[in-house]
Amino acid sequence: MRWQGPLIVIFLIVVVIGMVSLGENYTPKPSPRSSRNSEYSGTLAFYLLMETYTTVERLERSPQNLEEGTYLMIEPVRLPTEEEMEYLFGWVREGNRLIIFNPAKELMKYFDLELSTCSHKFASVVPHSPHWSSQHVDSLDLSYIYYFNCDQGPADITILFSDEGNPLVIEIPQGGGEIFLISTSSLLSNNHIDSEDNEIFLVQLALSEKVYFDEYHLYTIIEKKGISWDSISRLFSSPYSLFFIQITLTIALFFIAYGKRFGTPRPAVPREIQSSELVESAATLYSRAGKREILKILEIDEKDSPPPYHKR
Repeated sequence: MRWQGPLIVIFLIVVVIGMVSLGENYTPKPSPRSSRNSEYSGTLAFYLLMETYTTVERLERSPQNLEEGTYLMIEPVRLPTEEEMEYLFGWVREGNRLIIFNPAKELMKYFDLELSTCSHKFASVVPHSPHWSSQHVDSLDLSYIYYFNCDQGPADITILFSDEGNPLVIEIPQGGGEIFLISTSSLLSNNHIDSEDNEIFLVQLALSEKVYFDEYHLYTIIEKKGISWDSISRLFSSPYSLFFIQITLTIALFFIAYGKRFGTPRPAVPREIQSSELVESAATLYSRAGKREILKILEIDEKDSPPPYHKR
């Protein structure tokens, strides 16, 4: 096959470019707080718990056109944009609820608050102020390293739970709705939600017509664009890498097999030659060579040969 080599090279170049593009645009695995994570740090148990009470949805897109309900943002690793926060604030003002667990320090600017840091603490905290979300709740079992600095915050903040004077759960009214900030996400982990008080508080806090679990902001953003060593290395972190490698090898082997099958000429099959053709060929050769004697012999043999038999 004349074009076998170039076709294979072109095909492999196209596949490599496609895989590099996939590696560039592939979104890494979400943070351990994903509602799909069944391990101890995940929130799958909380998702399944809320599913028994109301309609739940994993939102894997930017928050837009949300129905009435509660929006849960659990330890986001991708910061929401200003446009997204503006939409969420407007959505809350319409009578909905936004709950953010373990918010990043960069998010605090939207609430005129600051996060303070302390050593890792384990605590059983009692309700700080009477609230509908803490009814029938004696205490919450949690661990934390951050707490809210509410001294310079808005005057309408309500502290719901605190530990040694460190606010851990706060409420901020927003129009007809509420925003709840919780400085830790430990109380809804798969290994902490089995506490009865934790379960009661979380269900009462989030329960509404529909509960959104934000998965979109649990993915990091790939900042670098273009083909680079980093983008090539991401090929092997993609769940589709093995599939593409197998497809590439299969098609490459097909090209090679196709070239061997149709590119190599088959051996010619010898054709049976009649004796008369040999005599004629020999006579032609001898005639060209000037050998008159063999021609005379052939003519005599032809005259002396018996006539063909005719059946009467």
